Amino acid sequence: MISGDLTNKERIILEERTAFLVNLAGFVIQEQMSAADMGISTRKLYKVLANVVIDWHWLSYNHPDRFRFNGVGEIVWIPHKFGALGQITPSVEYKDVQLYYGLFPNFVRLFESRVYSKYGVRGIKSIGNQTYILFPTYIDYPAKRKSRVEPQEQHYWERLVKVYSALDDTSLDALASCRTETFGTHSLWMQFVLWKRYMGFAIDYLRQENGYSLQEDLKNKLTNYIDTARACIGQIFVKIDHVNHLDEHIIKAQRTSFSREFSSLIPCRDELHSDISGKLAGFVECSHILEALHDICREYQILLGLDNKQKMPDFTVLENRLDYIEKHTSVKSTLVNNGRWHSLFLDIGSRKEIANLIWELSEGVFKYFEDKLGVPFERPSGHYKAFLEKYYPLPIEHFIRGN
Repeated sequence: MISGDLTNKERIILEERTAFLVNLAGFVIQEQMSAADMGISTRKLYKVLANVVIDWHWLSYNHPDRFRFNGVGEIVWIPHKFGALGQITPSVEYKDVQLYYGLFPNFVRLFESRVYSKYGVRGIKSIGNQTYILFPTYIDYPAKRKSRVEPQEQHYWERLVKVYSALDDTSLDALASCRTETFGTHSLWMQFVLWKRYMGFAIDYLRQENGYSLQEDLKNKLTNYIDTARACIGQIFVKIDHVNHLDEHIIKAQRTSFSREFSSLIPCRDELHSDISGKLAGFVECSHILEALHDICREYQILLGLDNKQKMPDFTVLENRLDYIEKHTSVKSTLVNNGRWHSLFLDIGSRKEIANLIWELSEGVFKYFEDKLGVPFERPSGHYKAFLEKYYPLPIEHFIRGN
């Protein structure tokens, strides 16, 4: 997946191909939703691209005579804290464009470049916490003809975009994130990685503080970290629900009028065999353990006065979650001893010690996960790099280099 050995000409072709495919997708979604005035939210665009990318790879791989496609430029499928997205891994450098995790650009900033803006993007606007791109209301024939995308590719790209732009957000996320066991596994794995990272940030701060008189700015920072970790837990069980109701989402996609041209071939549910094959059930099982660990962290959050909904810790919850972890993992018994936790929670001077105990428990639980699942839980940057180099779940060898 890493494009470090491409020639300058190949990099330019990739960039131009990517820019046209993204603009064409945005234009089609906007037209289908009659949203010329509002524009298209980046979240909607990400989800549609994620689904289209999956089908594009598999249709061309399984049916090369019927679907003679080149690649999708620099667009990649990635797991993310909001569910799977279609993102970009640029092979050229953009001035003043931040790369998240050293890999993915601020998507919106790309439209400040000549290559992405030349198709007539009309602006960017924010509404609440959503960002909207006002795509062109028309892409003329000369622009299409000069693009690096062949006419038959443009036709099928538009058709696939129409299929997914007709779906509601829940089905879009389900099919982007969990349409196969492999995608579902990657989606859960990413949430585990992010939970460990963000809760780790919070607990590491608290290991260095007394936890009794936190400054307001630190309280806000800790709350943001903990809220992000809690959102990861929420996303885990959203994804598990997607897996359990996947057939309903598949049927929705197959019933869109635009899917008829593909017969029953989409949504594609093929899978590459890899080191994570067959691990979805294990991740689902471990998800309940991680939820129990999170609940223990939340009782500590309440103890510190960082929870607006509850003022006092619930010792019954604490006891039940410790018992659950002891029963379902192999962590040391001293880390889940109820009497130890109870006494520490009652001692106002032991808040730093509690943070250290949570850190040890978290490390023990994730060591259990690594042994059970046979996968590492690295920092997000390392995880994404390994994902693109070793675990990418789509076939790419059949595409011509630089396309």
